[in-house]
Amino acid sequence: MKSKSSYGARLLTISIAAFISLLPVLFIFFNSFMSILEAQTRYTSLINAYSSFGLNNGSMHYMEWGIFPEVISLTGFKSILLEDPTNLRFLWNSIILTVPIVIGQLVIAPLAAYGFEIARSRHKEKLFFTYIVTMLMPMQAVLVPHYIAARLFGIEGNYLAIILPAVFSPFGVFLLRQQMKGFELHIIEAARIDGASELRVFFSVVLPNLTPSIVALAVLAFAESWNIVDQSLTLYISDYSRPLMRKLAQRYNQQNPGVNVQIETYSASMDSDTSNAIAARLISDPPDIVDSAFMNNAKLDERRLFVDIKPLLDGVNGVDRNNYFNDIFLACETSGAMYHVPLVFSYDFFSLSKQYMADIGVNTAEMDTLNYAQLIEFWQRATELNPDEEIYLYFDHSIASVFWDNWSSIFDRNENAISVDIQKLRSYLEIAGNIPSKCVLTPEGGTVVYTSQTVNQELFVVTDRYIAFKSNTLVLPYLLFLSDTVNMKYAPPVLGVALDGFVPFWSVTNLSISHNCENMDLAWSFVRFCLESTLSMYNCLDSDVVSQLYFPINRSKFINQLEDILEEAYEICVTARYINITTDENEDIAIAEKNRAINDAIMQYMQFADQCNYELLSDSHISQLVYDDVYLFFTGYQDVDVTLRNIQNRLEVYINE
Repeated sequence: MKSKSSYGARLLTISIAAFISLLPVLFIFFNSFMSILEAQTRYTSLINAYSSFGLNNGSMHYMEWGIFPEVISLTGFKSILLEDPTNLRFLWNSIILTVPIVIGQLVIAPLAAYGFEIARSRHKEKLFFTYIVTMLMPMQAVLVPHYIAARLFGIEGNYLAIILPAVFSPFGVFLLRQQMKGFELHIIEAARIDGASELRVFFSVVLPNLTPSIVALAVLAFAESWNIVDQSLTLYISDYSRPLMRKLAQRYNQQNPGVNVQIETYSASMDSDTSNAIAARLISDPPDIVDSAFMNNAKLDERRLFVDIKPLLDGVNGVDRNNYFNDIFLACETSGAMYHVPLVFSYDFFSLSKQYMADIGVNTAEMDTLNYAQLIEFWQRATELNPDEEIYLYFDHSIASVFWDNWSSIFDRNENAISVDIQKLRSYLEIAGNIPSKCVLTPEGGTVVYTSQTVNQELFVVTDRYIAFKSNTLVLPYLLFLSDTVNMKYAPPVLGVALDGFVPFWSVTNLSISHNCENMDLAWSFVRFCLESTLSMYNCLDSDVVSQLYFPINRSKFINQLEDILEEAYEICVTARYINITTDENEDIAIAEKNRAINDAIMQYMQFADQCNYELLSDSHISQLVYDDVYLFFTGYQDVDVTLRNIQNRLEVYINE
């Protein structure tokens, strides 16, 4: 009776242990049938609970763990297998590597083990010891010899460079030789006496007795080969940059099949809690490469999180700065070091109204740049001459623009210091308060633009009264192509500059390499690949937002992308009859005129880009602090003095706390 009770207790203990071991597997399996919305609701609630919105309502909602989904859904499988080909590429890479390696080891290992154990040789033990020593070496110690051998055999960048070294892995030989040590040699001798050849002895006598060990070897070889991609990179990027980085990662994988590039995303629209969660992620489990464009937190020290990329940029495996907009590289340096590299950038254009500039006597042909103070002056002069007209400054101008358009004069990100010119900002705010606007500030921190005009109507129809058209998009090719036409409202675009004379630019994709990256050479190889890629982003992304708003820092890619966009813009102008081409016009002349217009436009963009020399890094926390008082001033609850005093005090406390 005692033995039965003991047996039952052991069985129960083993069953509980087995269930606990299988619980994570069951959790992952059943949760894979959960809808994306349910997964977000369940497992992101802990972060959302601490948002200001949640606290204001006095609610605390924690994560809800559960094995079974409320509703069975296949959206997760659809997203991974059908909507994102990257995951299928990873799966296919593993299959291509695993199958040949396992088959190769199952062929080579038994034969080699038979030779080491059965063959008569005086030096076989020394050879076997030398062979086994290679099994003790870490992967990182043999990467360089493998690379040199692959280059000598001409298989560099090929799957064979990974498959061949793994096929001759010493582990399988060691495992099967140990099994053969217990094999009765007189059976082999009897087979030889009967006239069997060595191959016949091996296949008919030895191999059948190795079946259990060979099965074990197949399982172990499969498990090792499936995860053989030791060269892996983790990218932590914003959702805004994901289309671009996914394409670049796919192309990098195609050229480097042995590298597994994994992409994680974070929301570019941050509040304080999201920013803190990202900071915790960077500190606790740093990814290899980080898109730091939206991580401009004054409390986030780049020097402690990321490596100095400048020595890599200018090193033996670096890039030629002449092929890039080097002033942008220089603007990204802090105290002689560079902790992030921008891939794409943007800057502001202004096109002044021909009518209003003619009224106030401003010659737009003599202007190359334009700042906020000049715009304010032009608006005042035009308003004095046209007191009965409601004149706007530009399309999305609001009270908040006083700060956003003068950000470099308020907050020095490199020096981490506040320099608010109270007198200057007071005058701007007083004037901006009188400028009509189609933008209404909202309590949540955004602007709503009330207009029924489309972009094309804004460009070509002289109805709404704007001093300037401001944009950082590639809609401006129309202005370059059509600036001389009679009905064009705006003059050719000029470059927007800050009040201190700098030409600001900003990026949505800044790549930084983490200090904790285990393979620094591989990480830099990927960053350099992204910099050197000259393929146009236009028409090759899921979304054309990035390709139309941002310019590549690579000059060749810059030109390629502009050619694609300008080609399409020119054809649109021809189709809409904004550009007149007569039917009897020589085709060669029409093509030459088209090429001239496109080349002139490219040169204009290149000249603007060459002048960019100040990286605009606005802190999302500071933006929130500023916005609260801006909104109160906009709604009339604060006057100018109180607003500016509060802003300066808030910023100084934030920086010094």
